[in-house]
Amino acid sequence: MAGKVEELPGKLQAPAEPSPAFRQLLGVARAVLRVLQKRSHLLVLDDAFSAQDVEGECILLDALLRWAKQ
Repeated sequence: MAGKVEELPGKLQAPAEPSPAFRQLLGVARAVLRVLQKRSHLLVLDDAFSAQDVEGECILLDALLRWAKQ
């Protein structure tokens, strides 16, 4: 997830592409960043993977699980 966002011009501030899956990916990345900035321990996601295909959902879930274990 971080690698894909790092490739964007403007990184997390980049405008979202027309793809619903990419908009969703960028939204999750921004939500995680906000949680980290506020040093919160709570991240609520409501239907955060609906636009993802199986591969995208696995990537997002893997990244979130690794982040949660830190």
